[in-house]
Amino acid sequence: ECLIVTEPIFNPEELQNDYNEVIFEEFGFNSYLRRPSAWFSAYEYMCYPPLPVSAPTSVRTPTPTSCMVIESGFSFSYSIPIINGRILQSACSRVDVGGKLLTNYLKEMVSYRQWNMMDEFKLMDQVKQDLCFVSTDFMRDIKLYQTAYGPGRGHNRNQDLSTTTVGAELKKSFILPDFQTTMTGYVPPNDYEIKPEDQVLAMETERFTVPEVLFNPLDIGMPQAGLPAACWDGLKTGATLVEQGACLPNTILTGGNVQFPNFKQRFDAELRPFIPEDLDY
Repeated sequence: ECLIVTEPIFNPEELQNDYNEVIFEEFGFNSYLRRPSAWFSAYEYMCYPPLPVSAPTSVRTPTPTSCMVIESGFSFSYSIPIINGRILQSACSRVDVGGKLLTNYLKEMVSYRQWNMMDEFKLMDQVKQDLCFVSTDFMRDIKLYQTAYGPGRGHNRNQDLSTTTVGAELKKSFILPDFQTTMTGYVPPNDYEIKPEDQVLAMETERFTVPEVLFNPLDIGMPQAGLPAACWDGLKTGATLVEQGACLPNTILTGGNVQFPNFKQRFDAELRPFIPEDLDY
């Protein structure tokens, strides 16, 4: 029997020894593989790289040997370069922003403006996943919002802001569950007519200001760089120019937070200016 176990990056040696003791002595496994989750993403990519649409699916060439894994999960976000199958620890970086922090931030914003949702983590996590998106130009979107909805603008809630909200109006409603006839909330269609018994949670700027923390932690008072800047800081200080050139063209985005619409476009747009012109990305 063999076991595969994921572990945190920079896992202390004492904890690694505890892993070994529990798995071998208590669980009785003969062997096991222990690696950070980013390593498995890199392994999948390097063994089965993405193919052009026109290429036959049977053609898979394990050509890449190095890559950059951007992992943004529940607790933290990491930038992890992998060179020739090994994690380059000197060039790794971490941002203390993950899905849990974003959901808690959304809870506070909603509780301050509308309903008290401080005890509804699971429900607000669903709202975040269903309605939040990454702005490709945060300051532009804020200004457009102020122009449309600000004081003296008549609060024209029907103004189309499709240029900034992936083809939809900025304001969206989320129908909360009543835990009698419905146990889960949902986003109603645009033509849905709100009923008197519906408990409605209105989402506006929260939709893009919450994911913005991934790129600007200073917005909530965290003295850290955003994920693209942290990625480059790690590479610049801990990787040679050759190593940078080997991993940057093969960048992998993984984790729940990278599922936000526009995440890749925003990440690429902010990382590209840091990279020397003679390096591919």
